[in-house]
Amino acid sequence: MAALLCVDVIDEGMGALNGTEGLIRERRLNRDRFREICPVSVLTGEQARPGVVVETLARASEERPITVLAYLGHGRPGVLYYRHRDGRELLSRHFAPADLEAAVSGRSVYLFACRTLSPEFAETLLRHGAHRAAGFSMSPAYSDMNGRRRLGNFDAYVIRALCREVSAAEILQFRDERVAVAAADRERHRSVRFRRSMDELMCALNSFHIHEREE
Repeated sequence: MAALLCVDVIDEGMGALNGTEGLIRERRLNRDRFREICPVSVLTGEQARPGVVVETLARASEERPITVLAYLGHGRPGVLYYRHRDGRELLSRHFAPADLEAAVSGRSVYLFACRTLSPEFAETLLRHGAHRAAGFSMSPAYSDMNGRRRLGNFDAYVIRALCREVSAAEILQFRDERVAVAAADRERHRSVRFRRSMDELMCALNSFHIHEREE
């Protein structure tokens, strides 16, 4: 049976509209949908410190192993931060091999953070035992509530799909469908702000990738 750990990093230095707080609100709204599938644990705020995440994963391994690890925060290629520009790393290509393996081995790892899942980092995660690695090579940014809601819905779909072991092809098909809907909506609206929002959304979704470990 799947078990999900969400690590939701709130960046208090950025506004709710364009920071992580708004997306965490969207994820919170969807939490009951996750619980319909499997047990859910959540670390946020001070609980999402690097040491606490490691301890939670270790404790879960003894009780009910975490099979899906979903991060939401800030990053750069190969690095997910505890705080934006903080320097402390929650998950990183700089980790010692044993530490990286302890964090990801046997799990589907989903990174909802800017530019974090480079092809090289995805390969590193899989090499250290991750079952799947999913995330964005560009920034899942938004500038209005419409973009935030659609990104939140996509985030919820990916988490539920990973918990249900939905195939990578089906997840990517859903992504392509959401891009097509955004493109069609963009053409129907004359608002410059709305069109910019759909451009941001399509850029984010087109940069979403999922990599699977070859058995």
